[in-house]
Amino acid sequence: MTYQVAAGAGAAAAPSAPPAPVEKGADGTERAGGAEETPDFKEITAPMVGTFYAQPEPGAEPYASAGTRLKVGDTLCIIEAMKIMNPIDAEFTGVIKEVCVQNAQPVEFGQVLFRVDPNG
Repeated sequence: MTYQVAAGAGAAAAPSAPPAPVEKGADGTERAGGAEETPDFKEITAPMVGTFYAQPEPGAEPYASAGTRLKVGDTLCIIEAMKIMNPIDAEFTGVIKEVCVQNAQPVEFGQVLFRVDPNG
C-alpha cells in the first residue's frame, strides 16, 4: 500500500532566524554577538541523580559557597541518593565562582553544581 502526499503539504518551511552577528573579542577571536565572554572556569558536575545538600545539617554553615578557596579533597556538598549520603569532594584546587544549585534541590547526572576558577 502506498500513500501519496498532496503537493505543498508540509512544504511550508519555518521562518529561520537571522544569523547572530559575529563580534571580535579583545583577543581577536570571533564569537557570536550577545554571547558573554566567560573565563575558563572548570565545572563540577553531579556524579549521580539525587538531592543536593549544601551543608551537613539544617542550620549549619554550607560546605562551600562563592568565594570559597578549594583544596583537593575538600567536601563541597552531599548528594543523597536512595537514602545514602554521598559526599562530593574537590578534585582540584581553585576558587568557587558560582554555586549553580540551591540547597535541597534535585539534581541530574552531569548537572553543573559549581563553577570554579582554577587560577583564582
